[in-house]
Amino acid sequence: IVWSGFKKCFFLFPYETTAAQGIPHDLDIMYELWKVPRYNACNKFCSTAGILPLIEVLPEGTVKTELHGQVARVTAEYDRLATKYHAEKAANPKNTMAFN
Repeated sequence: IVWSGFKKCFFLFPYETTAAQGIPHDLDIMYELWKVPRYNACNKFCSTAGILPLIEVLPEGTVKTELHGQVARVTAEYDRLATKYHAEKAANPKNTMAFN
């Protein structure tokens, strides 16, 4: 992302959501690449911001309502995929991914 020239990166799901889902790949990648449990939100290459806090500071109205609806739809799909992952991981005891 940084090499692409982005100075500010936005994320929908914060670290805590990823950790709570119990899906190790994102967290493992972060640790293996940088030996840290989570990214540094502001560093010399870029800064990051969560989309959810940005939505919350919007004035009440149609845009904010629509964004909350979109977040709810994406969150439901994320939860569905996490549930599927956990249901199928017993059949994948080494927790391998397609590119392993």
